[in-house]
Amino acid sequence: MNLILAVSENNVIGNDLEIPWDLKTDRAFFREKVKDKTVILGTNTLRSFKTKNGYFKPGKLNIVISKTLKEVPDGFILSTSVEDALRVDYNLFCIGGAKLYNYCLENLRDQIDYIYLTRVLVKSVGNCRVNLNLEDFKLLSSETFKENNLTYNIREYQNVRKFLRRDN
Repeated sequence: MNLILAVSENNVIGNDLEIPWDLKTDRAFFREKVKDKTVILGTNTLRSFKTKNGYFKPGKLNIVISKTLKEVPDGFILSTSVEDALRVDYNLFCIGGAKLYNYCLENLRDQIDYIYLTRVLVKSVGNCRVNLNLEDFKLLSSETFKENNLTYNIREYQNVRKFLRRDN
């Protein structure tokens, strides 16, 4: 499993279903990474993907993780747990929101291969935060961008403990 997310310096990822920044290069990076992949997303992230023409469908297979929804829009399937979704596709991407990221980071840490992190170098106001602990992850790459008066880094991290176990 992989996580892909954008966070501020104070670990905010959103505010009331809105992302606090608009970064074209980050959006392109996100789309390229999840294109033709299975993605999992939570209920609020699904709501944030509603457009005037329907729903934005980020991946090849889009799995909504929810214990409360009874149905999802066309182009999405419903699962009650991340663990069940991992049985469908172990190489999936978690694309949010905060509850789902936090669940994966706290409970499924050993199953995360990579974290693709856009770190926006600003303190943001928001009600969606991630408890981001990169202690077991090694930075593989980082590239800095400036856009819309913001500086941000797109970084790739690898789960060191997981890959060390594979090599033994």
